[in-house]
Parts: sequence; structure tokens; C-alpha cells
Amino acid sequence: MIIEYLGDNIEVIGLLLTIEMCSELIRGLWTRLLCSQQYSKCPFYAKTNYKSIQRSEIKRISQFHTANKTLIFGNTMNMTMKSSKIQGSLRYVECKLLISSSFSTTSLASDEPNFAMLATELLSTAKSFDVMAGSIPVGTVSALLKSLHMQGLSMQASTELLSRCVWLIKQHDDVIAIIELLKSYGLKSEITIAILKNIPYTFQEGSLPLSTLLNVISSSFENFRNLGLTEADVRMLLASDPDLLFKDPKTCRSVLRNLKGLLPATDAICVLRKSPNILSDPWTETQNKFHYAFFTMGCDLYQIMNSSLFSHSFEHIVNRHIYLIKTGFFVPVKKKNAAKLNPNPKLADVVDTSDELFVDKFGGMSIEEFSVYLEMMQLEHDENELQDSDTDNSGDEESDEDSGSNNKTSNKEKIGSDGRNKKR
Repeated sequence: MIIEYLGDNIEVIGLLLTIEMCSELIRGLWTRLLCSQQYSKCPFYAKTNYKSIQRSEIKRISQFHTANKTLIFGNTMNMTMKSSKIQGSLRYVECKLLISSSFSTTSLASDEPNFAMLATELLSTAKSFDVMAGSIPVGTVSALLKSLHMQGLSMQASTELLSRCVWLIKQHDDVIAIIELLKSYGLKSEITIAILKNIPYTFQEGSLPLSTLLNVISSSFENFRNLGLTEADVRMLLASDPDLLFKDPKTCRSVLRNLKGLLPATDAICVLRKSPNILSDPWTETQNKFHYAFFTMGCDLYQIMNSSLFSHSFEHIVNRHIYLIKTGFFVPVKKKNAAKLNPNPKLADVVDTSDELFVDKFGGMSIEEFSVYLEMMQLEHDENELQDSDTDNSGDEESDEDSGSNNKTSNKEKIGSDGRNKKR
């Protein structure tokens, strides 16, 4: 709203710093304009070399002197605004403020939510998930909501979290400590909320105190660093799957060790960054994807590295490949390393494109027809599985019959031998 009336007038914005009721708000806008180098529009400071100002000095530039109602420019510029200039410009600013009632003192102040009302609504919703929520005092919920608000979490996300995870309400101090720890690792509030929703059940039922979760989180980040991942990589991993924070470190090390058996060490880390689901998927599924792309499709390591092969399901990869074979866009190639001799489309074009782009590029089929094709492929797959299971069952029955006949034969032989022994 203040930008709407004052725009980029940095001189007026600077003068607004002399008004106590909005000094903090305007000081932030003043600093932002200095950082964006829009200060050249200010004729009063046209002769000042603002480009020499460093980021560390910007804070000193925007200092507010409450006693004299003047702007103080630290050590960089030892100057203050003349009183006549202040009085004249303040009258202009007051006219601007009178144009809109939105510039009242109450509107400029930060709008603090009504935590008591939110707490009452939260408990009412939480009763449908936990009947014991009605016994929790409104003041306890209100205090936690206020703390979450101070931590930068949105009230909508906070109320949704606490209404479904009522047990967190009584863990005020531990919850705030966990949030502060996650923020220290640079995690956004959305990821923090997702992690709190997915806290292991052993902590929820009280088998382990929530305070011990701090050590679990710290050790998880340390484990990720030992795997060769940076904190930025870890943030990306947790953004895609928050449950990875509570993954067993031994499992993570085992997956990376197996992945390095398929790819070079540096490439394995790159693939893990691109497809973090590898850490949570069964290893046999990941291995099947690699073997199918490398041996069946004839793709080399370069194509695998430049695609998101491991981010897709195995069925998705197989369906795309079989479709290309049936439509004549894919032919078997024996030499994987002869890229120039390989007429097939790139692996990324096969598995990474959307259904619309895929059918438009290969065959010109409509998306409805392609959906019918996928359904037919699924039916064919189900029928094959059913036949395989019937074959296995019939094989088991035959083996049982064979073993039964063998047992009868052995029993007859035993009886005959016993009779001959008696005659003797």
C-alpha cells in the first residue's frame, strides 16, 4: 500500500523514517531501495556516491535518531537533513497519508492473529481426530500458536498440523526447539511442517521422549554429509521426501554403496541428488531400472546420467519402451558405446517427457488413445501374472503328486521286504 502512493520516491521514503509509527516498515523499504540501486531518483542526494556503500553499511545508513527526528548516515556520510527540508516534506507526506485510511497507526502495525479464537477452532476440529483434544486448555494451544507464529510458520499450516497431531500441543518447548534446529539447517517452513507431521510413531506414543529427536536430526544431517551431500543437497532431498530425515543411516549407506557398484562414485552422488527417491525405494527396483535401461534398451551411462530414469516407476519405463518398439521408433542396438550408430531416441526423451509431448513426438497419437493403450498394457500384465501364478500352483500340485506316489512305492517295497524276511 505504501508503494502504491509513494512509488520509488526515495527522498519521501527516507523522510518517512522520521515518523515513529511506521519507522520500522519504511526503514525496511528504504534499505530495499538502496540494495536495488534505485537511489538515483533522489535529487537531494544526487551528488553523493551511493555506489560506494557496502552491504555491511546499509544498516548504519538507515539508523533512526528519535531525539532530533533526523536521519543519521553513520560514518559513510556525516550529514543530516536540514530542518526546513524536513518540515516541508513532512507536510507533503501527511497529505499522502490522509488520502488513504490504510495508513492509520493500526494498519501499519503488524496484524497479529487472534490466537485464542484460532485455538478454539483448532480444538473443535481436533476432536474429530482425537476425542481427548477437548481436555486441552485453550490457553495452552494459544501459547503454542503464538510461538509458531514467531518462528515464521503460517497460521493455516500450524493449525492444520496441531489439529491432526494433537500430541504435539503438550510438547511446547520440544516442538519449538526442533523448529529452531531445522531452521538453523536452512529448511523452509513448509519442509519443517512436513517433518513435524511425519515424526516416527515411537515418539508419538511416548516410547521415546521428543527431546531426543534433536539428536536424531543432528545425526541424520551428519550422516548425509558423510555420504558426500552438501546441506543444499539435503534440503532438496527433504523437500522431496521429509521421511528421509528419519531413514536408517545403515540403509542409506548400503544404497549408496550399491549405487556406486552400478555407476562411478561421482556419478552416483549426482544421480542421488537428481532422484532422492532412490534412498526410500527398494534396491531391487532401482537395480531393475538400471538393468532394463542398460541391457534391454541399450542405453549407455551418459544417457542414464542425463535423464531422470530413477525418478520414474519401472512400469512407466517399460510401457514407454514397448510402445516405441510397437510403433517402430525403437530398434535393438548391440553396440551401446556407438552413439552415432544408435538410431533410437534419447533416454530422456523416452522417460522424462509428459504423455502429451511423448505421443505427439512419437506417432501422433491422441492422449485418449495413449491412455487406452496403457490400460491394455496393464490388463496384459495382470493376465501374465495370473498365468504365472497358475503355472506355479500346478507345478506345486504335480510335485506333491509325485512325492505321494513315491511314498506309496517305497511303502510297498518296504512291506514286500518285510514279508520276505518273515518267510525266511
